[in-house]
Amino acid sequence: MSNKQKIITELAKRIEEDKPEGQTLVAYIELALDNWFEFKDKNGAPSDGEILDFLDKLNRDQNSRYNSNYGWQVDVNHNRVSLNDMGRPGRDVRTAIVDSMLSLAINKEN
Repeated sequence: MSNKQKIITELAKRIEEDKPEGQTLVAYIELALDNWFEFKDKNGAPSDGEILDFLDKLNRDQNSRYNSNYGWQVDVNHNRVSLNDMGRPGRDVRTAIVDSMLSLAINKEN
């Protein structure tokens, strides 16, 4: 089996596991593509605002799916910066980014 076939097989397996019960694979892929094209702008790339909206929607969907309530946080340490959804409940991605910007500005002054 080629690497391409392995990737396609793994992707199909993940999609099959992730799709809602009773939904066909074709319908699930069609919905995913519709959601993607909904975010496309006239240049073929989503705007920054659409990307942030997508992240918030993804976080809400995952919280709903797994009955959790995680919000966004920006984590900065000596060798990396990460954006993750393990933060305070209900915190949207824009708030997490602005809070991080303010925190870094305050720390820079001290």
